[in-house]
Amino acid sequence: MRWNVHGALLNSCFYQSFPLKHANLTNSMNEKEKSDMITEKREKYYTYPVKANSLNIKPTDRVVLIDGDGSNGVDNLALMKISAYEKRFGVQQVRLVKLKHQRKNRILGLTDESIRELYEVRNYDRIYCSFIFTRSKSVVELVRRILPNAYFGGTGTDEYHPKGENDLRSQPKAITQLPPEINNMYPDYELYESEEADDNVAFWSNPDMFHVPKNEMKKILRSPNRYGFKPVEIEGNDGGSDMSFQPKSEAVELFDAMSDANGLNTITFRGSTRSIGKSASGCSRRCTFCVVPVLEGGLVPHYYGLLGVISWVLPHGFYPTMEEIVELYRARRLLMRPHVFRNSKGKIKRIAPFMTISDNNFPADPTCLEKMDFMIANDISVNLNQGADARLLTAKKRVDSDGTVHPSGDEICERLSKLQFTNFKGTAKQLHFSWDFLGVERLVMAGLHKLVHQYGLSYRNFTIYCLSGFNTTFEEDLERVMKLRALRADPFVMVFRNVDGSEGTNGEGKLHDWRLKHLARWTNNKYLFRATEWDSYDAYLKEKKARAELKVRQEQFRKGFYEGQITLFDLLALDEEIDQFNAEEYERQLDLFDWLTETYVLHA
Repeated sequence: MRWNVHGALLNSCFYQSFPLKHANLTNSMNEKEKSDMITEKREKYYTYPVKANSLNIKPTDRVVLIDGDGSNGVDNLALMKISAYEKRFGVQQVRLVKLKHQRKNRILGLTDESIRELYEVRNYDRIYCSFIFTRSKSVVELVRRILPNAYFGGTGTDEYHPKGENDLRSQPKAITQLPPEINNMYPDYELYESEEADDNVAFWSNPDMFHVPKNEMKKILRSPNRYGFKPVEIEGNDGGSDMSFQPKSEAVELFDAMSDANGLNTITFRGSTRSIGKSASGCSRRCTFCVVPVLEGGLVPHYYGLLGVISWVLPHGFYPTMEEIVELYRARRLLMRPHVFRNSKGKIKRIAPFMTISDNNFPADPTCLEKMDFMIANDISVNLNQGADARLLTAKKRVDSDGTVHPSGDEICERLSKLQFTNFKGTAKQLHFSWDFLGVERLVMAGLHKLVHQYGLSYRNFTIYCLSGFNTTFEEDLERVMKLRALRADPFVMVFRNVDGSEGTNGEGKLHDWRLKHLARWTNNKYLFRATEWDSYDAYLKEKKARAELKVRQEQFRKGFYEGQITLFDLLALDEEIDQFNAEEYERQLDLFDWLTETYVLHA
C-alpha cells in the first residue's frame, strides 16, 4: 500500500507489467484505453537506464552491482534480476558492492571504505547502481562523479517536477525502470550471501547431528534426497499463476541436462533461503503521499503469481525466466527450498519454505485467497512486509463489472488466521497493517478487533505503520501511537519526506515538529518503547529542557534590549547561538535516526 524500505529495497527499479489474465482493478476503462494511457505515460517520462539489447555481453566481462542505500539484511530484487540476466549469458565475474553511509556536515555521504571500493571497480565492463531512497540524492551525485559510465536506477535517482499549487502530488519528470528482458528474470538468490548460510550448510550436511522436532524431521525424510519440498498439488490452484499460456522454450530439457551435469544447488547453497518478490504490482488506492500510484498504477496481479516468489532448488548455473519457472512447475521439476528456523536459544523449531511478499496491498489482490490457500497447503512461512489495508478485513464480497471477484473480509481473516505469517527474520509472528489517516480509525480498529476476537490472533502480532508529519499534528501522531500501545500492538512511525528527500509537512516544505523524530525513535526502537514512557524518554526531555531554557533567555534578552540593558549585538549573538543549537540538534537527530534501517521514505 506504500513505498517503504522493505518494498522499495526489493523493487529498486520500476516493475513493468506483462500480459495478465486479470484486469486492471482501478477503473472501468476498456483495455484499449488503458493500453493507450499507459503507453502515453511511459513515452512521456519513463526511461530505461540500461537497454538489454545493447549490452553486448561476453562471458569474460567483469560486472559490478552496487547496492547504494546502505541497507542491512534486505536484498535488492532488481540487482538480483540483473545478476541472473548477466549470468544467463555466461558472465562469470559478478561482484556485489554494498555501500555504507555516513553523515558529514549535515550531508549524507559514504565511508572511506565504500569510496575505495568504488574506485576499485571503475574499470569494470558494466556497473549497475541501484538507489531507492530519496534521502540518498547526495550519495547518488557522489557516485556519479566517481563512476560516470555506470547505469543508475531506482526511486532514489528518479526526478520529479516541483509540486504545483493545485497538484495533489508531484508530477514525474524521469522515472527509471528495468527493461522487460531483465525484469522477467527469476532472481539470483546467490548474489546476497545469507547470514544463516554457515548454519544452514552445517545442518543440511548432517541433519542427524541436530535436535529436530519429530514433525519437522518427518518432512525432511519425506523430501527427495532429504532436501527440498515438493509443492502440494491443489486442484485449480497454482499459487495465483496463469497456466493458460503455452511456453515454447526448452526449459525442461535444459533443467534435466544441467541437473545431471552440475547437480542441484542444495546443501552447499550459501545464498539467501528467504525468497523475496512481488506477486502483484500497483495498488487499488491512490493516496497522495505515496509514490506507488505514479510508478505502478492500479493493482495488477502478475501472471506467475507465487511461483515467481518462491525460492526453488535449481541446477548450478541455471538462471531461468519467470515463464520458464512456470513451465518447470507445470512439469513437476521444482522443489521448494527449505529454511531452518531457530528460536532465541539457537534450537531448531521449524523447517519450511520462507518467502517475503512485497505486494503493496496484498488483501486487495482478487487472487489473494488462492495464494494464501497455496501457502497454507504447502506450510510456507510468509512475511507480508507491506502495510495491508485493515479496512478490507471488514469489507463485503463484491464483483466488478468485468467479472473480477473481490473476497470478503471474513474470507481474508479466515485465511490469515491459518497462515504461517512471520516477521522478516522469521523469529516472531507478525502482520503489517497501515493507519495513514486519522479519519479511518474506526474502520482500522474494527478490522484489528475482528482478527483478535473472532479469529484468535493477538494484538501483539500486529505492526501498524503510522504515517506521520504529512497532514497531522504532532499531538495527533502521538495520540495514534498511544492508542496502539494501549492495545499492546506495535506502532511504527513513518516520517513523511518529499520526493527530493527533504522533510515536508503535507509536501509543502515545512519542517516537521522537532518532537517527531524523538517520537519515531522512541516508538520504533522496541526496547525503548516497552521499557520507558514517552514522558520520561531521556533524549526528548533533554532537548525539551534545553529549548525551554533558550526560550526564557530569549525573552529576558528581548526585555533587556527594550529597557536599554542589552545591546543589539548581545541580542544578535543569542540569535546566532539559537541557530547553532538548532543546527547541532538537527544533526544529532539525523545521526540517531539513520540507524533505523526500517525508516520508511514516502513521496508526495
